[in-house]
Amino acid sequence: MIWSFDYAPDQTLAWPDGWPGTDHPLAKQRHEDAWSLFLPGERLNDLKALLEKRASNQAIRISGKKWSADWRPVYPGDDIWKRIRELTR
Repeated sequence: MIWSFDYAPDQTLAWPDGWPGTDHPLAKQRHEDAWSLFLPGERLNDLKALLEKRASNQAIRISGKKWSADWRPVYPGDDIWKRIRELTR
């Protein structure tokens, strides 16, 4: 999950090339300034490493904007679960 961090004072970290941005078909806008982005499970350690190296006032640049980010797993009951399964079969 990402949410706007436009006011972040520190230099941004780069979101890795090939990872989904807000323009990805599975990206889901939650609020005006909050999105859910979905990564394959094999990218979890890479995501954790990226989040661990960020400073407390440091944003991640995704789709040309500054964002704060955190993660949680997708659960079978989530509304996105069926869409992900359909697109990855």
